[in-house]
Amino acid sequence: MYKIKVYKKGSTFYHENYELISSNLHYEVFFRLDAENLIKASKQEFAISVNEGYKRLCVIRTAPFNAIFIGDSDLAPILADYLIDNRFVLTDFSAPKEVGIKLMDQFNKRHINCTLKICMNYMKCLNSNLTKDERVINAQEKDLDEIFELMNALCMESGIQNCETKEMIKNEIYKYRIIRNKNEIMAMSKISDSTEKDYRISDVYTRPLYRGEHLATSLVSSCVCEINERGRFATLSVDKNNPISSHIYYKIGFRKTFESGYFAIQK
Repeated sequence: MYKIKVYKKGSTFYHENYELISSNLHYEVFFRLDAENLIKASKQEFAISVNEGYKRLCVIRTAPFNAIFIGDSDLAPILADYLIDNRFVLTDFSAPKEVGIKLMDQFNKRHINCTLKICMNYMKCLNSNLTKDERVINAQEKDLDEIFELMNALCMESGIQNCETKEMIKNEIYKYRIIRNKNEIMAMSKISDSTEKDYRISDVYTRPLYRGEHLATSLVSSCVCEINERGRFATLSVDKNNPISSHIYYKIGFRKTFESGYFAIQK
């Protein structure tokens, strides 16, 4: 017999499900940050677990971000039905591919149009012999408008919604690394906190005019060097259907650790 628990606060949810959440290096940081921001649960923002014997499946969602699932895929139909029957706000979501596919199938059975939008490969860098490119510099507040523009372009090309507001980017401007010429930023990337063992590289984007100049390779390689100097290893995620980026990261020294899906729910 399964048991469903709806949590009032994210902190309690994170503590009680830490063993499961921490088992996935790449998802743990998102669960941790969402749990910190979930002060009072509602139908719009929630944290829920379903248990059956040794099996467990969890979901958390805090606005403006989408829901995240982790756990046993066998429990996906039960949790999907519970969310629908109890009128929780359903948004696009991320989940390990196997879990996401079963959630998607159940949502569609319940006449909620759900599709797999992007399949991501999560990767870890195994190369510790990279060199920095002197052109890579830290972004400053004066770069805010350009970085916000590039974030919108990145999300549009990827087919996903940009959840990052300009104010959010401003608060984290120190995490961005850029290569620029006299007129504009040519390429950017971001180094974010992840776990105690790694930093996550994200938001890698090159303006179309400058593609083919190996700027992404220089940026990511420099980010890996910086992360290694901090005593951690680098991780990132890449669209499985983006062979160019996948090839770049593979050449740098990244290798796949697991596969994740971004699923879209049609309103």
